[in-house]
Amino acid sequence: MADSESTTPKWLLNCFTLALLLVSVNLLAHRTVEPDLWGHIQYGEEWLSTGVLPQTATHTYSSPDYRWINHENLSELALAVTQRLVGGHGIIIGKVLAGIAVLLLMMRVAVRRGVPAVAAAAMTIPVAYALAEFWLARPQLASFLCAATMCLLLEKAFADWYSDGRVHRRWLVPIIPLMVIWVNAHGGFAAGLYILAAYLGLRFLECFRLCPQLWKSHLATFAAIGIPAALMIFVNPYGADLPLWMARSLGEPRPEISEWASMWEGGITIVPFSILTGLTVVSMMLTRERRDPVQFVIIGLVTIQTWLHLRHLAFEALLVGFWMPPHFYSAWNRVAEWWKSRRPNTEADRPMTRFEQLLVGGQAGLTCAALAGFLAWKLVTFGVDRSEYPVAAIEFIDEHQLSGRVVVSFDWAQYTLAALAPHSTVGFDGRFRTCYPQDVIDMTFDFTMGPDSDHRNRSNTPPDAEPGRVLSFGDPHLVLISRKLDRPATRLMDQQSDWVLLYQDATAQLWGRSSLYGDETSDDFIPPADRRISDEVPAGKAAWPAFAGRSGRMAFAEAIPSLSFTTVGLDH
Repeated sequence: MADSESTTPKWLLNCFTLALLLVSVNLLAHRTVEPDLWGHIQYGEEWLSTGVLPQTATHTYSSPDYRWINHENLSELALAVTQRLVGGHGIIIGKVLAGIAVLLLMMRVAVRRGVPAVAAAAMTIPVAYALAEFWLARPQLASFLCAATMCLLLEKAFADWYSDGRVHRRWLVPIIPLMVIWVNAHGGFAAGLYILAAYLGLRFLECFRLCPQLWKSHLATFAAIGIPAALMIFVNPYGADLPLWMARSLGEPRPEISEWASMWEGGITIVPFSILTGLTVVSMMLTRERRDPVQFVIIGLVTIQTWLHLRHLAFEALLVGFWMPPHFYSAWNRVAEWWKSRRPNTEADRPMTRFEQLLVGGQAGLTCAALAGFLAWKLVTFGVDRSEYPVAAIEFIDEHQLSGRVVVSFDWAQYTLAALAPHSTVGFDGRFRTCYPQDVIDMTFDFTMGPDSDHRNRSNTPPDAEPGRVLSFGDPHLVLISRKLDRPATRLMDQQSDWVLLYQDATAQLWGRSSLYGDETSDDFIPPADRRISDEVPAGKAAWPAFAGRSGRMAFAEAIPSLSFTTVGLDH
């Protein structure tokens, strides 16, 4: 590989590098809208507009007085500001740019450690494939960016560790303010502290082998960084309540959330996990580079966590992307040498002719153009898929001016609460335990998933599943459910005499309470002729944010003036 690179012109290597990098960028860009994005923007917009932070749950009729510990405030503010400034397209472009920045940082670290740029770009592909499912415009992105930043700081701080035992303290100090940002942006700060503690602790143990005379100095340095970084968990609007809530929440299973499933239950996610882990193990075995036991142990620990909870695959990918490229490259060269030694020596390798260079370069250029075009098309066509979200049902609700308390499918709840705000509230949404008691969680999933689902974590109160309890709790007016994801709920609703089907397509069902919408004497009565019942598959994409009657960069702000909720000042 090294020989062929030495005879390949730099411009052609740059074409290859760009093409490989564009493959990775397209992987990170393939997913756009995710179910909680509307809610994150709405909460950030409300804080931005009112200047106060909600103390209790908002937009819900089931738990309006329940304490809301929001561990994603900074991320939601950032999303709301971006929505105001550049709209939904800007949010998605920002997500892609963040991915490019992380990939370029990985490549820069790899090149500084002797890996050719084209090889470093190739190594971003399995990393991006593993990151792709999680690289979304959501608060988790803040965790990934903070983790990448911490990896870069640790790389610089310990650049001379194996040569003379030195630690460049100036690169460790920024980890402390970084942790303040992380704590207020996303709950993934717990993984960050886990990695930092393991890294500093293992480096301290390693110093007794490498530079035992410096152990006191290193202990003081690591303590001066590690202890304040850990204490930063209390620098948030909730003080000690946030880490205490985190400790309780992490101790509770959440099988209803697919990202918390084990890798064995994670479906297609096992493919990028297997590729990334397999490449890492093989490279560890075959590398001729100095093996860093601290990095290898931490990657191993995070890999175990990934197997238990697939959402940790993103952290595994980031660590591998920053720490493993020299070993990937060394292992590749070793395999290439072995393969070359088995070839008959009948034909010597020769450099490409000028014509061959131009031909290959033209093909690489066309590949770059195609990949760039596909990326641009993905960004330009950004919108809300009508077959995936109940856009048509929301339009029906707006057309008939329906409002009130809504029982809604879990994956649609934050879209619904933002689209119908401020005149309607939901029973439960993706904020999960941050602002809902277990009793509400139980009754909601009893309804949508059914009482016999294996992917459940029910409390003992109530002792028995009651699938229909959610239909009476809080006296809801409407039920909006998915025909694909909530089959137990659709079967149950067919048996309810006090609910009437108002709207249906292949994606969604909208039911209304019969006493309101099915009674001819009611002011809210909707005649059968005005109801829309079909099995038609909604086609196309709605312009972001797919709100009926509200559009543009300020669509979320327009729902705020009449909001009313308990608040706590920003200085508390």
